[in-house]
Amino acid sequence: MTVITTIRGFGDLFWVDVVEQIDTMTEQVNNFQNQAKKLPKALRDWQAFVDCKKVIDDFLEELPLFQQLASKAMRPRYAHLLWAMCVITCKLLYLITAMLLSGLRLHDRSAVAIAAALPVIWHAMPSFAC
Repeated sequence: MTVITTIRGFGDLFWVDVVEQIDTMTEQVNNFQNQAKKLPKALRDWQAFVDCKKVIDDFLEELPLFQQLASKAMRPRYAHLLWAMCVITCKLLYLITAMLLSGLRLHDRSAVAIAAALPVIWHAMPSFAC
């Protein structure tokens, strides 16, 4: 259970903490994998072993992506995308708040225009990626 709770606990970390702890996380999961390999072969048929091995293997499959995203060279790329998403979200929140404060109803032209613009904005988001 320690294996599963530890690896799933990584999901509770903030991204800043993941960047700082990526090496420790990698080392910890590699230790889990090495310990699993040293277990007697008779245990490998047990469901608990199969479950633990799957959690370890899944994390090790995702780990290169986390390592690449944690790289300092990647930060400007996803920071640009994140900033663009924040700006659009803030603008939408402002428009929706203004709509609610002014008492517009869903059938009003402004509300319909905002609702119609959401899919266009959503599909435009990938174009911000570097």
